[in-house]
Amino acid sequence: MKMLHFGIICGIFIVLMFTVNTALMQKPDLSIQSISNTTMSKDLTIRLGGNTTGVYYPMYSLNELPQVLAAKKAFPIVPFNVNINPASGPGTEPSGAITTAITQLKSAGAVVIGYVPTGYGNRTIANVEEMISAYRQFYPELDGIMFDEVSSSPSHFTFYQTISNYTRSIGFSYIRANPGSSIYQGDVPLFDHVTIYESSGYPDESTLQSRTFHDQYSKSIIGFGATIHSEPTYNSTWLHMSTKYLKWIYITDQTEPNPYAEFPSYFNQYLADISSLDIVPATNNLFNIVKTMNLDKGETTSLNSKIHEIINSLYSNNNIEVKSQLNAFIHEVNAQIGKKITQDQADQLIQYSQDIVNSIH
Repeated sequence: MKMLHFGIICGIFIVLMFTVNTALMQKPDLSIQSISNTTMSKDLTIRLGGNTTGVYYPMYSLNELPQVLAAKKAFPIVPFNVNINPASGPGTEPSGAITTAITQLKSAGAVVIGYVPTGYGNRTIANVEEMISAYRQFYPELDGIMFDEVSSSPSHFTFYQTISNYTRSIGFSYIRANPGSSIYQGDVPLFDHVTIYESSGYPDESTLQSRTFHDQYSKSIIGFGATIHSEPTYNSTWLHMSTKYLKWIYITDQTEPNPYAEFPSYFNQYLADISSLDIVPATNNLFNIVKTMNLDKGETTSLNSKIHEIINSLYSNNNIEVKSQLNAFIHEVNAQIGKKITQDQADQLIQYSQDIVNSIH
């Protein structure tokens, strides 16, 4: 009997050890949810635009600022993600002109991030964190950080995890990573925006499908992007295809060695196409905006009902009715100011709805 008890205990111990060992050997599934511990502000969430397709803009010269602001004003429902780069990083001191530019861009509805080179994981963590800290000190109004020269090797996971955690710990809630090519999937949840293509020529659909791990991520969780330079002509067919996979797009006819020094000649042309494609997802995003406001249950139901009606009319291609319904939505919001909706909440809802109205032609 003692030998039987001993055998049972040994068997249980072996099973337990196997279970623990298996659990330790399995890697956590990081492929679906972001592991960011920093909550984005409601304002930043709105500017990111949910599942709408947006434009990434590498604004490395302040000379481009007036054109970028004018483009954002002309196409208000298209999200803009603008990257500033004072001196291949934050520089050694703050610039009043850059501070003003950040304020103007954010007021126009753009997301603004600061450039940090990571040397494909070969820079020291201390060096990278020093640049991130300088941005926080010099330009505290920035929304986030852009990591350039991102390695696609799994061996650099700890490096990027460390600098990403540091970025979020000091108050930046948004991170763009630019490997310019494929990325190790384990790294994806560290970031909010991943550029999976940076080169001349339009990437084909199979490249976009594989590099974005298609159908595993929502645009509102991980925004994949493509940066295309040296293209003499704009390809609208490619753009329409690419929005199935990409959240952020930049196309320019400017060429190496610095294709980001001047405003693209056909920029407004593809903004117009993106804007027309964004009307339905932008209207859907109204649901998310209403949800974040935690309004009275009855008022939430009433506004959501109107949004459903607007979307149904959009799918019926009845633009006249869509505009009428959006104006009815705005009228209800106005009527509830000071009752069930605050002035700030009303301003957000009205401006966003009016932008959609203005985008319908």
